[in-house]
Amino acid sequence: MTMKKYLLLTLLLCSGWAATAQQYDLSNLTWTPREDLNQNLPASIKVYETNTTIKNEAGNEIPINAFYTIADLKAGDVTVRAVLSTDGAKTPTQFYQETGEQAYLVTNGGYFGGSNSYSLLVDEGKILSDNISAVTRTLGTYYPTRGAFGLDANGTLDIAWVYSTESRKTVYSYPAPSPNNMSKTPQPKPTVDFPEGGMPWEMQIAIGGGPILVNEGVKVGDYEAEAFQDDIAKSVAPRTCIGYTADGKVISFVADGRQTHSVGLPLPVMTDIMISLGCVEVLNLDGGGSSAMAVNGELLNKPSDGTQRAVPTALMFVKAPTILDTESTQYFERGTASFSESGAAGAYGTSATRTVATADKPTAEGGYTFPSLQPGKYSLYSWWAAETDMASAVPYSIVNGGLKDTISVTVDQSVVGSGGQFNPIGEFHLSEKDTLLISNNATGGNYISIDAIKLMLKEKSKCEISFLDDKPSGKFATGETVTNQLEIKSPNSGIDIAKITLKEKDKVGLLIDKQMEGELETVVPFTYQVESTHGQSITLEAQVTDTEGTVVSNTFLINVDNTPPIIEFTENDRDELAIIAQQDSTITYELVMLAITKTRPIKTLKVFKQEEDNTPELLETIDLEETLSQTYTYGYTLNEQTDKVKLLFELSDVLGVSNTATLSMTVEGVEQEVTAIDVGISGKKLVAGPIPIKGLLNISSPSSIQEIKILSADGKLLYQEEGTFGIHFTLPEQLFPAGASVIHLQSAEGTTYLKVIR
Repeated sequence: MTMKKYLLLTLLLCSGWAATAQQYDLSNLTWTPREDLNQNLPASIKVYETNTTIKNEAGNEIPINAFYTIADLKAGDVTVRAVLSTDGAKTPTQFYQETGEQAYLVTNGGYFGGSNSYSLLVDEGKILSDNISAVTRTLGTYYPTRGAFGLDANGTLDIAWVYSTESRKTVYSYPAPSPNNMSKTPQPKPTVDFPEGGMPWEMQIAIGGGPILVNEGVKVGDYEAEAFQDDIAKSVAPRTCIGYTADGKVISFVADGRQTHSVGLPLPVMTDIMISLGCVEVLNLDGGGSSAMAVNGELLNKPSDGTQRAVPTALMFVKAPTILDTESTQYFERGTASFSESGAAGAYGTSATRTVATADKPTAEGGYTFPSLQPGKYSLYSWWAAETDMASAVPYSIVNGGLKDTISVTVDQSVVGSGGQFNPIGEFHLSEKDTLLISNNATGGNYISIDAIKLMLKEKSKCEISFLDDKPSGKFATGETVTNQLEIKSPNSGIDIAKITLKEKDKVGLLIDKQMEGELETVVPFTYQVESTHGQSITLEAQVTDTEGTVVSNTFLINVDNTPPIIEFTENDRDELAIIAQQDSTITYELVMLAITKTRPIKTLKVFKQEEDNTPELLETIDLEETLSQTYTYGYTLNEQTDKVKLLFELSDVLGVSNTATLSMTVEGVEQEVTAIDVGISGKKLVAGPIPIKGLLNISSPSSIQEIKILSADGKLLYQEEGTFGIHFTLPEQLFPAGASVIHLQSAEGTTYLKVIR
């Protein structure tokens, strides 16, 4: 570490402006213990507050309100955690609520955008987020080695300049930052060899931020090397930082800013304060509106946004992990085969490792009980000695008291290097009702080893609540009865369901209000009558409260949709079809019918016949047996009194919501006598008769006709003649070939007359 300090001092001599440019008089700064908080904390944690004035570089007194919490990790009852939210940004107090009573302190963490962390985060040895790898400035892209705070597997604290050489895989630390300068060409991207002296930085817990303010007892002045802009590096603002003392105490610090009761701090002044508290290394974290500190769930400071800002990462002081050795009274052995002590190296504590030969059936089990364990979700670690010929598939089972299933995993104890350390087994919901069993019914080696386990509380266990089929929404019509159910389960044998409620959001009154006792799992059916109109939505909100007082909610969205069922002709995929048909023929058409939702199956199909504009006549009613979809073929024989006929197909669902498909028919060959047919055109009339044409067709027109056209139904010209025909004339039957349907007449004044004749 001597080289690291030498390089740093050289750097400070070259660029020490930031550490000396802002000299504040801190002589008025005094700290008062918050006994109201300290009395409810372990003796190893103390909270202090200052609410005073200090003098800035101009000699003016400015108000400052700040807090720091100091934790002695060597006491063994407290440790540090870095947390990355997996379900969106949260406020510090929300992070506390999710962790439960074993969390003592929470502050905001590193830099971020939205719900994405831009700073390193390592939790239980897993790299969940990297420090930002590149930033763009005026002269190009810079690759800064930014600061991070960490705790390794041996409990050693460190603050270092780091860079992820492999994203979320490998982090390197460097004795000095990459010497970036925003007025010069960017430095190369950091690697294993650049900057000099890089080493793998293997931390169990870590959180990134920057810039580093104190390194190995020396105040750092080069904030530019980490490529921070002036809003962070040079402003007077709310601040959050983390540091530690030479004797292993961790200090978390928050100062209010941008308010009348506290204006905030420049980074060099916060650095001086942390040094005055005994810190030998200090890291700045995200500040401004993010700065917040909560102790035992109580927010201490006043964030400059007026309320807590939601952030994706947080730094916590939490209860230290529970470690149980084989010397513990909570350890037991049972079975026909006997465990023996092993002299292998790497045993945990002072007791020897316990070992037993593997067998093709469970003849020996070692295990742990958990009396007085707070219910929660825990990370489980196991320690075994560094022995040879160890099994590669050792059964570890959690026997849940009161729950139906035993949770089992297999653990490889044969991995080289796994002996003599805590190895992660998995995450489990545990309580005092549960038991851990480790069996010799193992394979892949001749022995299993048991030495110690470690339990690290991750978060509270929460009940799971869902609606039928885990669907969050559905479509229902006005008047429909929604039939659903709440499915509720506690994942933890030590946490029962206490109360279940269901209500319509923003409405007074409960649909369900059910007290529970001693149940870990239940199903609660319910119905809801939809009264809202089409296009509206209703939110049903369910809540379950467990015996720990934790409340979990879920919602079901009812979208009111009165859309009628679908009925279409397969010929054109539409609900309207027009055809020309022959009298005395039989027509056959296929219809496709679909329900809008599963809860509204189609029920009946009614077929009506309508001639001209007369009232429709019901031909038949077809029972569809409440299906969701059906294809139906309908046949009809034409025997009509008029050449214009419609068949109406009315489809109804179980709620009576209906839709209609229309088949319009022009029927050829209908025998009917019409002496005269009048057609009104702009107040004038064209008279043509008789129809059908027998011998001669008589034409009477309001004005003299100069052109005659005879057309088919689809507009094809069958006959055309020009001349002077007068206003009364006849046309012989021979002029009307098969398919003739329309007479098109043009008058001398340019008026057009159309007459349908068939």
